[in-house]
Amino acid sequence: MDEKNVDIHISRISNHHKFRSYGINKINILMPAAKISFSHVQAATAVPFVSVYAKEKRSADIFHKQIDNKLTAEEENVL
Repeated sequence: MDEKNVDIHISRISNHHKFRSYGINKINILMPAAKISFSHVQAATAVPFVSVYAKEKRSADIFHKQIDNKLTAEEENVL
């Protein structure tokens, strides 16, 4: 996989945080730092996904965002 610079826009944008993972040069997650942790990219899949887990919120707040060239805003009710 070629290295990519990906922006993930999440509702209620606050801070800008960068993470690195398999084959992904830079992942920009736009959200308050206290509420997220970066997990991993599923390198085995044809189109990798990023899992972002909401911390200090409901434990069921887990969502996946497909990495491509057309990332859009996450659903307003995710967090």
